[in-house]
Amino acid sequence: MMLKVEDYLHDNSDQVSDLITRHRAKLKWSITELAARSGLSASTISRIERGTLKPSEASLTRLIDALSLNEDDKQLLSKALNREESAEGFNDRYSRIQRSISYQEERAQCLRGFDWSVVPGLLQTERYARWVFSSPGNPKPSVEEACKSRMERKSVFGRKSIEMVISEHVLRSKIGTTRIHHEQLEYFIDLHYTGQVLLHVLPVSAGIKVPLTCSFKIFDENGVSFETSQGAVASWNRESAVRWIARFNSIKEHSITGEAMVDLIKEVQKTI
Repeated sequence: MMLKVEDYLHDNSDQVSDLITRHRAKLKWSITELAARSGLSASTISRIERGTLKPSEASLTRLIDALSLNEDDKQLLSKALNREESAEGFNDRYSRIQRSISYQEERAQCLRGFDWSVVPGLLQTERYARWVFSSPGNPKPSVEEACKSRMERKSVFGRKSIEMVISEHVLRSKIGTTRIHHEQLEYFIDLHYTGQVLLHVLPVSAGIKVPLTCSFKIFDENGVSFETSQGAVASWNRESAVRWIARFNSIKEHSITGEAMVDLIKEVQKTI
């Protein structure tokens, strides 16, 4: 009999650890067996169950899969993760957003996205991300926690099909220092040549051909998250995802990739 996530997962790490411990016991598995099935170390699982280690989104997803927990409503778990508050610095809004996105990225096998104004979080260098998060009034611990969470999302590289389109405006918009800007552009080139991300750039000249919309990310054919003037919005149904995939493909048709894209990035580097 599968347990429902909502039976145990509430607002903090203790509830998560309780869920893992109870279901492992119900299956009559040892920690070692759960470790083998989830790909996590036995010591990591032991610390999670004792409540001395807060599981990352990736670790939590592996445990949920290994334990065959019911996932009839992805939104439920995402909301639960968003509600978590602890003394470990995860109670600021940046961390909650990153954790929710990280969970969806971990679940999906195919990620597509478009960004018009800023480098997508998944493609940001650490220095770029830190500058973005370092808004006035945001405590330093919160900035560090948010950056750490964002960098952890890169664990999906090599395990997922990732295709992103960014506008030429993103390439030319200076975020932070010249060093940060140059490093971010170089990172785009590295991502291209390593094949970790299929990257496209929408040239400025193509802007009038494409009905530009807000930035968005599509998770398989199951859902989409996008930015509005009121903040992030998510829609978790296939019909909506299919519409956004068509929009993504339309934008991609007018974009450049491969060596043409690399040449454009290098051209921008010369101007900074």
